[in-house]
Amino acid sequence: TGVGLGLYISKAYVEAMGGQMWVESRLNQGSSFFFTLPSAQANAGLRERPSRRARNGASAADASKLAILKDKHVVIVDDEPQVVRTLQLNLEASGIHVQAASSGQECLTLVQQSKPDAIVMDVVMPGMSGLEVLYELQHDPATREIPVILISARSQEEDVATGMAAGAKAYVGKPFSAIQIRDLLADILERESVATARA
Repeated sequence: TGVGLGLYISKAYVEAMGGQMWVESRLNQGSSFFFTLPSAQANAGLRERPSRRARNGASAADASKLAILKDKHVVIVDDEPQVVRTLQLNLEASGIHVQAASSGQECLTLVQQSKPDAIVMDVVMPGMSGLEVLYELQHDPATREIPVILISARSQEEDVATGMAAGAKAYVGKPFSAIQIRDLLADILERESVATARA
C-alpha cells in the first residue's frame, strides 16, 4: 500500500508549473481528479532546466522554508500517545509551539481557545473521527481557514480522496516520518502566507 502522498506530490508539481488541481467526488460513484496547466506558449520564456534551478538554490530554499515554522502554533490530535510524543518532540525542535489533544472534542476546545496556525490530526479516533472534526472546523467561519493535515493508517485512494474533498490540505498514511510532517507543514504554511499576502 502507498503512504498517501501521491495526490499531494502531484498537486505540488501541478502548482509549481502554474496550474491547479482539484477533485470531484460523488458518493458511491467514485472520484475524478482534474488539473490544468498553462500552455507551452505562455511559458516560452522559461528555458532554464528545473533541475539546475533546484540544484543552485536548494539549501537556501530549504532553510527559508523551514524558517517559516519558527514560532508557529500547531495542534497535534491523535489517540496514540506515541505518535503525539514523536511528532511533538520533532516539531518543537524546529521551533514550533505544539499543543496535543487525544480526542476530536479536545481538539475543538483547544482550537477555539488558541487559534493555531495548523492542525495535524488522526482520522480514526474514538468518539469524533478526524473527518467529523474537520467538518466542524470547515463550517465555523472562525476556524475554516486553519490548514489541516490528516494522518491515518487508512490510506487507500478513496480514503485520501474523502479527506481531501472534506477540506484537508494533505493526507498522509501511517507509518510516516516526523520530518515528512514537518516539511508538509512548511510547504502548506508557506503557501498560506503567500496567498494571504496576495489577498
